[in-house]
Amino acid sequence: MTTSTPEHDRLFDRILGLFGRHEQDQTSAQPQRAALLDLLVWTMFADRYVAIPEQAFIRERAEGLTWTSPSPVELHVDRAVRRAREVLGDVAAGATYLDEIATRLGDDATRRAAYEACQELIGVDGERSSGHKAELAHLERVRRGLGLVA
Repeated sequence: MTTSTPEHDRLFDRILGLFGRHEQDQTSAQPQRAALLDLLVWTMFADRYVAIPEQAFIRERAEGLTWTSPSPVELHVDRAVRRAREVLGDVAAGATYLDEIATRLGDDATRRAAYEACQELIGVDGERSSGHKAELAHLERVRRGLGLVA
């Protein structure tokens, strides 16, 4: 069970709209949707602790995306988990991964929406432990990597 609130749901509805949920050509936004999931999964691992509410948040949001890839969204999330674990703690690999995600996200509005989704994700478990510091550092890295102004 997640701690999703009506405010979270409205924010994510807006984010989903940016990721092709309501557009005519659903296929053109598929790389952006995949990049969003990659970024969310990586953010989930930022504090090296995966909370059940975080997993549920990503699962629910993934199910809300229009997925036009031949492979199922669940398989993409599994691959994103593997990729996140591979770059975790490796600054150079993380920078390369973030650059690749930023490229697939495309324009500034989509990058900002993805960043906002990451901000929402780190608050979903309600944790304010020492791991939260790692999550905040990760968010700052993502913000810079996506070319967003503070």
